[in-house]
Amino acid sequence: MTLQLDPETFRHLEPAIQREWLVTNGLGGYASGTVAGVNTRRYHGLLVAALNPPVQRMVLVAALDEWVRSDDGDMEPLSAHEYWDGTVFPQGYRQLEGVELDGMLPLFRWTIAGRTIEKRIWMEQGVSRTVVTYRLVSGSPVTLQLRPLFAHRDYHQQRHGQGAFDMSDTGEGWIIDAAGVRSHFGVRSSATVRSRPDWYWRVLHRVERERGLDDEEDLFTPGVAEVPLAIGAEVAVVLATEPTPSSWDAARSWRAAQQQQDAVLGPGMEHPLARQRSSASFGAHPARRPRSRSEPWSPATNGLPTGVVTP
Repeated sequence: MTLQLDPETFRHLEPAIQREWLVTNGLGGYASGTVAGVNTRRYHGLLVAALNPPVQRMVLVAALDEWVRSDDGDMEPLSAHEYWDGTVFPQGYRQLEGVELDGMLPLFRWTIAGRTIEKRIWMEQGVSRTVVTYRLVSGSPVTLQLRPLFAHRDYHQQRHGQGAFDMSDTGEGWIIDAAGVRSHFGVRSSATVRSRPDWYWRVLHRVERERGLDDEEDLFTPGVAEVPLAIGAEVAVVLATEPTPSSWDAARSWRAAQQQQDAVLGPGMEHPLARQRSSASFGAHPARRPRSRSEPWSPATNGLPTGVVTP
């Protein structure tokens, strides 16, 4: 059960940032963002955990800065971020070749210098764990370069200025302690981890600006993780509030995510978004619009199946 998004909606910034995806874990936690990769709301993030399920949500990992490096040293982006003055850098969405929903789970496909790279995102049920996988479908090998961007703040707020972030290198990533909460970033492959703590300043959330609210935040990165990506190989990145078991397997986790959505959607049925393919509402569970500017946007995450959202 697959739904493909019209290429005209993801190769250009304005339509791409109006399409939003959402995956959930049944505990009140979620991961959410736009098709372009630009976070436009304070509520967007790759790991938003409900510390007291289903409430007390915190944006722990806001985003990943993603690049691929070829053997000749050329760097090409997969990600995108918007800053306070309207600058969008990098602009990985420009090389998107396909965006689709495998059931209700998002898949992104880039074509870069003769290479095809795919990324999937899902959350595991009953645990605060987001999985992001990368696969080189065709073309010569590259090196995947990832910088996790941490917020560690209440999902109604924004982080400003240098906070007290404690970090430890695990060999496959980092453990981050900040705001009384611990989170884990790990690459489940042979990664080279370089700890170079830094900050990404004044990242814009444009929807908050449109609402007249606090619209910028500063994000902490502990460093960069580099991992080779060969054809047919898959690299799994795990973002979580607890250590990932040594027996954890990405393929097994993916099958469980598919089985979960099949149990909800049912086998052989028409994709629930098929009739919305060409509309602006690329979403299954539209969030209720706030009644006023002071009321926060609230995704329908508690106990729902994975899905996408276009408030």
